[in-house]
Amino acid sequence: MLQKGYIDDNLKNIGFLSFLPLLLFPILQFSIVSKLIIIWSLINVISGYKNLKNNATKLNVLNFIKLNSWVLVILAILFTSNNVIEDLKIVKGLIPFFVLPFVYFFFYKEPFNKSQLNVIYLVFILANLLYVLFVLYYLHNRFYEMYIYNYNQFDFLEYIKYLYNYRGYLYDEREGLKFWLFYNKLYNSSFIAISILLMLKMYGLEKEKLYKIPLIVIMVLFLAILLIMSSYPIILITLFLLAVYVFNQIFKTKIITGFVIGLFSLLIFGFCLSSIIINDSKIVEQLKSGIEYRANIFNCASGIIKEDILFGHSITNQQDKLNKCYESLSVEGDKNYYLSYELNSHNYYLFLMMTGGVVVLSLFLVMFYNCLKNSLIDKNPTYFYFLILIVGILFIENYFYRMYGVMVFCVFNTLWYSKLWK
Repeated sequence: MLQKGYIDDNLKNIGFLSFLPLLLFPILQFSIVSKLIIIWSLINVISGYKNLKNNATKLNVLNFIKLNSWVLVILAILFTSNNVIEDLKIVKGLIPFFVLPFVYFFFYKEPFNKSQLNVIYLVFILANLLYVLFVLYYLHNRFYEMYIYNYNQFDFLEYIKYLYNYRGYLYDEREGLKFWLFYNKLYNSSFIAISILLMLKMYGLEKEKLYKIPLIVIMVLFLAILLIMSSYPIILITLFLLAVYVFNQIFKTKIITGFVIGLFSLLIFGFCLSSIIINDSKIVEQLKSGIEYRANIFNCASGIIKEDILFGHSITNQQDKLNKCYESLSVEGDKNYYLSYELNSHNYYLFLMMTGGVVVLSLFLVMFYNCLKNSLIDKNPTYFYFLILIVGILFIENYFYRMYGVMVFCVFNTLWYSKLWK
């Protein structure tokens, strides 16, 4: 007869080992990741069904609903949509918001311990390192011969610069030429930024100096990659969070104190920098163009929000209304860029307001409030910085419109949201 302790230990290992493949999503097609989520869910529901009775307390169920009520309302709004099928295709991307925390909180006997979490962080970091290597391999295969033909010699640094100039080809969708992995510089930059935050956490926990050196080397490498990828919003947010982290470590301040001081310092720095930038006509022109582009989208979105500020218009309907508004925009040239690419709101808060009105946005903000509060109560700076990074990204991108954004948030928010374990 197998002893109960032996069985419990093996079930814990199954729960941990089955979770690790989910961290590889940056280097996998999402059709594969979806299958991994299903397999992980089935394994842990079957192996941990006995934990459901103990974990499914009234308080835990209420806390779980707080995390996901905004998604429930979006599902309810589907009934008002003119195109339910198209809306469902988008809404299914939000499934990890339910599945990951539901299985982890209700079918695991206990959360992962520190050693297991470190392995999880390491797998995610290595997945992003592999992604960078895959990118270099793809560009090398396409442009090495051209480089040798043009220069008749090989210089490593010059070659890297040469490949950098062709990074736009990662968006090439032509059959036989396209990059086999998902590529979007904002999303991939955010994964790199999160990897840096994880390495800072591991560095703070690591006592052996010998193991700290590789972490420092990889952090510096990832910072360089972040700069090369040129997603300026992610760069700015990451550098700001790093500055706050350093400030907190030096002066041993509370997380929120360091953040507020950092934010105030950033405003002063931004004011000083603006006086320098204003003298550079090229930068001013780029900023002016970017602001005008965002302002046009905002004006269209605000008009749509006013039509039904309480419950919104559903997903497909709000995009149709945006496209209709784009038709009336006065643009230079023959091509209406907004309409040609059917641009979304490029701001997830606006997207939620147009989709589900004040109701959905309020519930979404309640979720983030609870998560931020939890990170401060647990004194988990990495969790707090992670949430601030996501909050910032949502102002400039419909980050949860793609399943890659949903996945990275759900994985780490599920791991760190400890409220359901108390």
